[in-house]
Amino acid sequence: MLAPALLNLPFPGAGHVLRGRVGLGLGLLVPALLLLTALLLVGLIGTAAWAGSVRAWLLGGYLLLALGATAGQFLIDRPRLTDPEQIRQLHREIAVAVLADRDAEAVVAAERLARVAGHEPGAWRLLALTADAAGDRARGGVARRRLARLLVDREGQP
Repeated sequence: MLAPALLNLPFPGAGHVLRGRVGLGLGLLVPALLLLTALLLVGLIGTAAWAGSVRAWLLGGYLLLALGATAGQFLIDRPRLTDPEQIRQLHREIAVAVLADRDAEAVVAAERLARVAGHEPGAWRLLALTADAAGDRARGGVARRRLARLLVDREGQP
């Protein structure tokens, strides 16, 4: 978890791309590349009179991008606290709905569980199981892909 975040320091946005947030990562990488290109051009064609101050502004902008990308990565990936009682209640709702053959209600409750405890692989596994039981293969597939991503992030295994 720490390595992708620290990758944002030399290459702003690279850690986000590595974690699957391509839009955010490229949104930071492209301006960083433009700043580095401008820095190179100032070094090649700049005169002593103005190149120093422009170079300082460009490096400052690059530093702000790098620090912003790193701080953003730490904020996005921070552990979130969940209410154990709310999770127990949602599990209870899912169990009651499954036992009563109310598959649609079970899927709705499993989706709420996945929203509340989205960082827990078990929530996504339960959503995949209930969606498959309800015949919603697309939703089950999305949940299985998210589960696989969480397992790789956590345990380093598919």
